[in-house]
Amino acid sequence: MELLTILFALMIPSLTGDLLVSAVLGEDATVFEKVFFGYGAGLGVLSYEMFILGLLRVPFTALLITAVQIVIIAVLVVLRFRTKAGGRKAPMERSGISRAALVLAALLSVWVLVKLGFVFHESVTRPIYSWDTWANWSAGAKLFFYGHGLILDKTSENFFGSGYRPFLGHPLHSVLLQVYSALWLGGFHETYVKLWTFFYFVSMLGIMYFAIKREAGLFYGVAGVFFLSSLPLLTYHAQDAYSDFPLGWYSFAAAVSFWRYMRSDNRRFLIISGAFLGMGMFVKNEGLFFLAAIGAALLLYSILERKPLITNLLYLALPALLLAGPWLVFKTVNHFGFGHTGSGLKWLGDPNIQGGAKTGVHWDIIVPAFKEVFLTANFSLLFPFWIVISVIGLRSVARSEIKYLDLVVFIVMTGFVFVYLTLERMSVLEATGIHRNILTYAPIMLFSSALTLNGVMQRWRG
Repeated sequence: MELLTILFALMIPSLTGDLLVSAVLGEDATVFEKVFFGYGAGLGVLSYEMFILGLLRVPFTALLITAVQIVIIAVLVVLRFRTKAGGRKAPMERSGISRAALVLAALLSVWVLVKLGFVFHESVTRPIYSWDTWANWSAGAKLFFYGHGLILDKTSENFFGSGYRPFLGHPLHSVLLQVYSALWLGGFHETYVKLWTFFYFVSMLGIMYFAIKREAGLFYGVAGVFFLSSLPLLTYHAQDAYSDFPLGWYSFAAAVSFWRYMRSDNRRFLIISGAFLGMGMFVKNEGLFFLAAIGAALLLYSILERKPLITNLLYLALPALLLAGPWLVFKTVNHFGFGHTGSGLKWLGDPNIQGGAKTGVHWDIIVPAFKEVFLTANFSLLFPFWIVISVIGLRSVARSEIKYLDLVVFIVMTGFVFVYLTLERMSVLEATGIHRNILTYAPIMLFSSALTLNGVMQRWRG
């Protein structure tokens, strides 16, 4: 019964997101694309709603939160019937598929279904098992659940989760989703409160399939889903409630929407991309990297392709700031900061070393970082494949919009490397940090690689 309860509870924000995406994109996206995009959009709206209610000191109850969701759904339904989103559909490549390729695609699909079954089983049978998840997100969620709100009384020893949230500057998306789940369950069930993570996994695979299929056909779409679902660390985090995985979802969804804009010249996709970027900033602080990266790629694209620069940037930035703005203002007012050192960032030091003994640029992370990227199995052969196919398909990359996706990846990677060199040395030396960071942009790398491979194969066939 509890499982059915939480599944029903997750359907409500999913419907909200589906209607929201439909209201913006209309006929420019398929029904399945709206469903997969809508899941993350709905959970983003849900956590944003709960944050606003918390700031207003409204006690958290399942009835109240759901009532607000129903009002949003009703408004979106009315808007959907009164307006009809138009726009030009993005071009879709339609290529035939051989019988052998169809058989192989079927076999790959069976593997994906097995993987989905495994991840679902683990999600509903294993409680929160990662120490990092419990310490950074779940302990605070449990406090807010039993405290019936965000605890904003500054005289309280538990102000905003103090004592339960080691870094008060961490955003609240994952925390509030656990609170929402617990409210529906009537208690903090340490397995089911994280079930929403599994459906991020499902929707990420769905977005990957349709994004690649639209450009390269069914076989490439299935193959892309197969390789994405086979990334070991992705499978691990699809069962857990750590925040890098949902951040990876929002950054990937934003990148795909950005890609759809470039392919169709339809600015509605910039609105969706900006909204996902804003939601991502409420998931983890590193969401700022993706806003900067996609913003820079859009800037360069608009200049080189002679598109309206200011208009494009506003379409992307305004939704992002609308969604992330209240959280960023709240952080600033309360001096929470962005790092692990309170309100300030201690450059050229490392907060994880007692006494701050290590100072200066952390050049010693270079070799361990190379090892973690290329010599571990967390992401299979994604990095070498991305590099090799980008070199082989350099002409395809240079002559298409793929170069802007690669630019996004490069900027985000550069941002993380800068942080490792100047702030978070132990994120590399202890390995877990760099692996989770890679998780946030690995789906974009795989998407770019699939598009590049398709370009190379078309050129060889031609």
